[in-house]
Parts: sequence; C-alpha cells; structure tokens
Amino acid sequence: MRAIARKEKEDKDGDEEMDEEEAGDSLVAKILQQEQLEESGRIRRVIASSVKKPETADGFKVLVQHRQSVTAVALSNDDLKGFSASKDGTILQWDVESGKTERYQWPSEDILKSHRAKDPRGRFKKNSKSVLALAVSSDGRYLESGGLDRHVHLWDTRTREHLQAFSCHQKPVSCLSFRQGTTDLFSGSFDRTIKYWNMEDRAYIDTICGHESEVLTLDCLSKERVLTVGRDRCMMLFKVLDQSRLVFRPPPTSLECCCFINNDEFLSGSDDGSIQLWNVLRKKPVYVVKNAHALLPAGQNVEQNGSEKIPDNGLENGDRKIECYNCSSSYSWDSSISVCRGSDLAASGAGNGCVRLWAVETGKKDIRLYMTFHW
Repeated sequence: MRAIARKEKEDKDGDEEMDEEEAGDSLVAKILQQEQLEESGRIRRVIASSVKKPETADGFKVLVQHRQSVTAVALSNDDLKGFSASKDGTILQWDVESGKTERYQWPSEDILKSHRAKDPRGRFKKNSKSVLALAVSSDGRYLESGGLDRHVHLWDTRTREHLQAFSCHQKPVSCLSFRQGTTDLFSGSFDRTIKYWNMEDRAYIDTICGHESEVLTLDCLSKERVLTVGRDRCMMLFKVLDQSRLVFRPPPTSLECCCFINNDEFLSGSDDGSIQLWNVLRKKPVYVVKNAHALLPAGQNVEQNGSEKIPDNGLENGDRKIECYNCSSSYSWDSSISVCRGSDLAASGAGNGCVRLWAVETGKKDIRLYMTFHW
C-alpha cells in the first residue's frame, strides 16, 4: 500500500512540475509575442503617464563640446551612445551614462577624392564642413552624416572611421533616416530629391522626386515608405515599392518637421506654432494643437494638467484673455518633433528654449501636453 501511495504522489508531483513548465513556456511565448508586436508597431506602449519629472536636485547636465551651434543629434537603439554634430563640422560620440565624448576625424582630401567626392561649390563653399543631419542604424554599426558639402558620409561607430562618401545630391543634404531593422537609408536634400541607399552594400538604389522646393525633414519606419516635409508647404508620404505618393497640404501654414507614430499615423510641426496629428486616410489633420510653443512674458509659465489647453489666439480655456502671448515670432516655430517608437510619447522643440512632452491619444484623436523642460 505504501509503495502504491508513494507512486501516486510521485506521479502527481511530476504532473505539477509539467504544468509549471508549460505555464513558464506560455509566459515566455506571450512576452516574445508582445515584444514582436511592439517592434512592428502593431500595438502601442502607453508610457507617457509613467514619465516622471526629475527632482530639482537632479537637474540637467549642459555639456558644451562644440564651438558652434549644434545642428543634429542621434541616439542608438540601446540608448547607450549619443551622437551630435555642429556647424563647426565636428561630430562627437557620447557615452550617455558618463557624458564622455570621442571625436570623429574627417578623412584627408586625398581619401575623399578616392571616394569620388566632389569639391564644394557656390555659396556653401566657405562652410562646406558644416553638418546638418545625422542618423544611426538600428544595429548601431553605422552612422551617417550629411551637410553643406552635398555628400552622404558613412562612418563605423565602433572605430569612428570614415568608410565612404556618396555624392549624388546637387545641393546640401538636409535630413537622413535609416529604415528600421535594416541598413537602408533615405537622404533628403535642398535639391528637392530623396535618395534611397543601402549601406551594407554601399549602393545607390533610387531617386524619389515630388517636392517642388527644398526637402526639410524626413522619417521612416520598417516599411519602404518615407514621410517628408518640404519648403513647398507640403508633406508627402512616398510608397517606394508602389512608386506612388500621398500629398498632405495643411492650410494656411508652412510645415517645418514631421515624424511617424506608426504606419498609419504621424505628427507634424509648423511655423505658426501648431502641432498636427494626421491619419493616412485623411488629407487634413485629425487634431491640431495651436500655439504649442507660445512665447510668454518673463516670469510666466504655462503648465497643463488634465483638460487644460494651451492658450489659443490669446484665450486660455476658451474664456480668459492672457496678454502678451506671441506666436508670430520665429522662436515659437515648431522646428523639431519626435516620437518614442511604438509608444504614445512625443516630444517637440522650438526656439523658445523649452522641450515639451506630449501624450498622443490617437483613439480619442487628442494630443495632451504632459510635461515641459526649460533650459
């Protein structure tokens, strides 16, 4: 009897262990599936509400290494390395934790000529080393830079070595973006074109045309689509494989920047101080935040909580007039906008000296100011 009871207990314990193993395997499968859906953009992480403003004691570090204005920054996918470029032509690689920097050395003229690089020309010749755009690949191996010299430069982030100079644009390179998960690159230029490259093969793929004026900003996700903004007051979504495009014209403003939220939704910022939320199925914005970076009198500040809104045309909450709001100045232009990939968190910047974080609620077709950082 004792032997039978012992055997039944062992069988029961074995079944429990198998159930625990199966439960563990199921949990791992769910986690992997969740990560895959987040990376593909099919579901969105709700993280805006979890962002906490640092305590006063923590503060911010202002790190000054460039001699002239910083024109471009980029961050690796693992958040360990940052990159910055300046009008003085320097490119720096930053250790995010320590703040230490390493400098990229430009190749000699002989090396550039061996890459068939063209000589600077026109009014940009004097400042031809100025860098206007940076982009880092998803795997963190490659860094791309572009600027007034009209070339796209390829760098190895591990050795900080210059690998190749690509000369296809006729005017300065204004914007760069890698396609997620690949080494495919899009470059935009003042020559009104977008070039499509593969950096692994170091090959030119295609030229995309459509803008009637300078290309200012571009962004892309994993699909072969590129979102662009030009000085022709248009935002365009190019579908590379289909060789087609969608044109978005937001009257009466001129767009300055854009970024994808997911494959179907995107944001833009304009020179009248507004931020627009777009859907690929509509030619007009589904939501507009006016005066997103309004200039305030000295000593005043606008913080939003809950349902409060940024003053619109001198009105706060629709009824009380606030004097001295100014959105006509170039300091209030929304010159940059970005989204934390696969999440509801967005950030915008302007010349008024602050960066604002936004919670994008596409289900409610709403953009809510969450936090403001002053510099």
